[in-house]
Formats: sequence, C-alpha cells, structure tokens
Amino acid sequence: MSDLSIAGQLDGELALVTGGGSGIGEATARLFAQEGAILVVAGRRREQIESVAADIGGHAIVCDVSDQGQVQNLFQKACEITGRVDILLNNAGRPGPIATVAGVNIQAWVECMNINLVGAMYCLQEAAKVMIKQQSGSIINMSSLMGIQGYPMRLANVASKFALI
Repeated sequence: MSDLSIAGQLDGELALVTGGGSGIGEATARLFAQEGAILVVAGRRREQIESVAADIGGHAIVCDVSDQGQVQNLFQKACEITGRVDILLNNAGRPGPIATVAGVNIQAWVECMNINLVGAMYCLQEAAKVMIKQQSGSIINMSSLMGIQGYPMRLANVASKFALI
C-alpha cells in the first residue's frame, strides 16, 4: 500500500468525484477505488470519464457542473447506485483566461467562475441535501495555490479559488 493508504476504510462507501476524467480527480478516484469505495466519476468529457470508470470498476456520469439541472441529475443517478453519497470530491475546474483586467474576455471569465465556483456550490447543495438526510458524509473542496495567493493575469481562476476557500 502507498503512504496515502487509509487501510480499506472506504469499503462500500460511494464516492462521487467531479472532474474525475484526468489529473487530481482521476488520481483521487483511483485511490478511493483502491481503498474499497464505489466510484462515480463525473465530468464533461464522456470518453475520459468512461475510461477511468471502466479501469477502476466505477460508474461514469457525464455532467457539466455549471448546469444546475445536470448536477441534480448527477446526484440522483449516484444515489440510485447505493442509496447514498458518502464522499464528494468537488474537483471540477477550469483554469480560465490569461489576461489583464482591461483585456480579459468577460465571457471566458464568467465561464471559469461558473465551473469553479458556481458549479462547486451546486454540488455542495446537492451533497448537503443527501448527507443531511443520511446524517453522514464528507465533502472535499479542491482549490489550489491560486486560492491563497494572487497570480498575474489569472483573474478568474484566482478569484474563484479564493472564493471557494
């Protein structure tokens, strides 16, 4: 077992990972699966999430977290698997535009905020509904270094990650 092992403490728990098709989301989904969790791998890119889910014996659900209806559907489908959602890794994110304040494309800025912050809130709301009802659960909100210090020309990402923290 790796140093990150939590000794099978996730046996049978349903873990929902947004942005699970690549990067930190994929790596965490794989770790959770190794520790016995039942995985729901969510993301916008069907091919990527289906590949990860197939590889770890999980479930793939296409979801754009910036769409509240899709998030509600995601949680409904996840609950149909075991009747619960025990863990949410709120990981979906977009780096956003690289530009000065004067030069930023406002639509790209809004899209970044909608995924990184509004989408995270949609997931938090749905997870809270489920976890309050079942009286248990864990939520992990993934941010970044951009949430604790500013970076030049990374307006949307910095603002969304600071806000998430």
